[in-house]
Amino acid sequence: MQMNYSWIDSPLVIDVIGDDLWSLLRSTAQDEAILGFSDEADSADKSVYLNNLKHILKGRGHLLVGSIEGQIIVTCLLIQQSLQTTNHLAELQKGVIANAYRGKGYLEEALQRIVIKSKEIGVSRLTLDVREGTVAHKLWSYWGFESFGVLDDYARHNGKSYRGHFMHQSVDDLERKLSCPKYSKEKTFSNVKSS
Repeated sequence: MQMNYSWIDSPLVIDVIGDDLWSLLRSTAQDEAILGFSDEADSADKSVYLNNLKHILKGRGHLLVGSIEGQIIVTCLLIQQSLQTTNHLAELQKGVIANAYRGKGYLEEALQRIVIKSKEIGVSRLTLDVREGTVAHKLWSYWGFESFGVLDDYARHNGKSYRGHFMHQSVDDLERKLSCPKYSKEKTFSNVKSS
């Protein structure tokens, strides 16, 4: 199936696609990809999430959205630093692929679009943070992101504390990985669990 990708830079669009974004994010509660969102999350949680997203897009945020036949399947936030001395850095947040579409090469396609957008806006290094030992942590590590710091009390959920890794990689290094046949479509959400 053909995925259609687009970048959203305006908070106004969130009023149109907000329900779909929220549904995709909540669907990750089943595999605990993102802690704190569950099937029981209410309209107040949704409002906080969407308002925060609008605030980010008013600044230097860019939201990658991938959809198939109008259904949002992939999202990832790219947030560029605003200071002149640090605007070569951007953070990746809330990268999500719908369960049914994992392992089909869409992560690689999304990363390629992130590389292109990063170069367009002058970003040369990407950062992100992730819970230790998760599928996402293993996946980001596979694609070349390296830890530059670990926080023992990174996240708390249901009375438990989780360690987190702060990771980085240059845009050029990620681009090289994406063009290397060894990595191409080899590592996906569906098979990283067994590694």
